[in-house]
Amino acid sequence: MRVAYLGPAGTFSEDALEVSRFAPEGFEPLPTETIPAAIEAVASGNADRALVPVENSIEGSVRPTLDSLIELADSVRIVGEFDHEIRQALIGRAGLEFGAIEVVLSHPQPLAQCALFLRTELPGAEVQVATSTSAAVREVGASPKAWAALGPARAARIYDCEVLREGIEDEPGNVTRFLWLAARPDGEAHHSGEVSPVPTDLLVGDQGGNWKTSLAFAELGADHPGALVEALHAFSKQTGT
Repeated sequence: MRVAYLGPAGTFSEDALEVSRFAPEGFEPLPTETIPAAIEAVASGNADRALVPVENSIEGSVRPTLDSLIELADSVRIVGEFDHEIRQALIGRAGLEFGAIEVVLSHPQPLAQCALFLRTELPGAEVQVATSTSAAVREVGASPKAWAALGPARAARIYDCEVLREGIEDEPGNVTRFLWLAARPDGEAHHSGEVSPVPTDLLVGDQGGNWKTSLAFAELGADHPGALVEALHAFSKQTGT
């Protein structure tokens, strides 16, 4: 079974995949360059499952995931979820002095999660965005410049770098929720406003207990004031839920 996730080696997505007890036994990892590419891999049949971040306890929703789920709603569905604790590390090449850091690279989510640390501890460093945490660490490790990256400590080992600081996220208990995705079975149509149960053979994780249904609202229209209220009103009319 092939599992797509945001790569390359050393991302938090790979870290989550490695420790998730719901990962398929003997799975084949399929790292992708972007989150949408991981979801597209499932939709196109190039991967059997995808593990993608959807929400962080500090920064909120992961927009690329939500946008892709809406775009590919006819092809992909959620089959499980997994919460993963995130510990951010400041990583540099061997011998880099903390006070010499001129640039800090990372994915937008870690940069936001460590914004206070960067402002107070590295006020003179320029912040630059990378496609992923591991791409940032890889670039830092290959550069002679006084650059550092934010990412998981395991990425430092992969790219021959050093951890300069660890646990630098602005708030303790930093958790990211990941979604397990699978393709919709052949013949299953998705229609707006309809919710169909997930076939049990597709479910990831514990199958007992309460089920969760996720809804996404899109294209409500700027010329339709109150559209979201109208959509939510259907829930207010339900009882016993």
